[in-house]
Amino acid sequence: MHNYCRVGIDIGGTGVKGVAITEQGKSLTSFDIPTSNFDDNPIENLVNQVKKIIDTDYPLFSIGIGASGPVNLKTRLINNPDTLPSFTGIDLVGSLSTVFNVPVSIDNDAIAAAYAEYQWTFDRKVESLVMVTLGTGIGVAGLRNGQPVRNFKGEHPEIGHTPIPGINHPCYCGIDNCWEQAASRKGLERLQEIYGHNNPLVWRDYAKFLSDGLFTIINSQDPEVIVIGGSVSQYWNNLEKMVYENLSRNIYSSSSLKLVPSTLGVFAGAFGAALIPEIAQSS
Repeated sequence: MHNYCRVGIDIGGTGVKGVAITEQGKSLTSFDIPTSNFDDNPIENLVNQVKKIIDTDYPLFSIGIGASGPVNLKTRLINNPDTLPSFTGIDLVGSLSTVFNVPVSIDNDAIAAAYAEYQWTFDRKVESLVMVTLGTGIGVAGLRNGQPVRNFKGEHPEIGHTPIPGINHPCYCGIDNCWEQAASRKGLERLQEIYGHNNPLVWRDYAKFLSDGLFTIINSQDPEVIVIGGSVSQYWNNLEKMVYENLSRNIYSSSSLKLVPSTLGVFAGAFGAALIPEIAQSS
């Protein structure tokens, strides 16, 4: 089947993004809507948004969903009541599949973004890649030869909820000083409130918090590339030098490790979500 389109949906704590792409990965149409807009009728509202971006010249082939926080791959349900209460526990996959009569798959949003970077930024030529999305929370996903690295249960590991030094960032996850609270967009905004928006101390402290969590990723996974995505990635120029300097203190940080900002921007998760059904079928 040629000249078809795939739809990818990225459901985050702040916004829901969707994109229709061609077989070659060209964007046809998209949407970007606050997550709060889906509070009353999430399934109906999502169906309506998908209908708006379907191009009649490109028949719909499949729909992929990337969602922040835990996703149960057996039940295909989102389990994230803390940041996605409206979408938690509802059958998005079954509902969309029934309405559109196409395959629908779901996975974590960081994995979706990692798929997109692996496919289009690196042209599948990197063996090990870790995606770190810095947004409402922190999502982390590792790929080895294009396949996601899962935990022992076969699920997505919540590496964003990693303890870091200090005591000032308690999290709903139960950790007293959680990386997600310190280095998510909320953590950056908190520092801007303390120091002032353009104060260099903002970037010094934030780079330290970001590096503290990256240590765990490097020590446990030792990837070739770490891609920094999410809304905070736009500030990578302010952070890059200090993050590399912090990481140089770690004896397990390889000198060949590359840290790069996402080239696909805030729609990386939606682009990657469009690939989820195909990858799920082949794995």
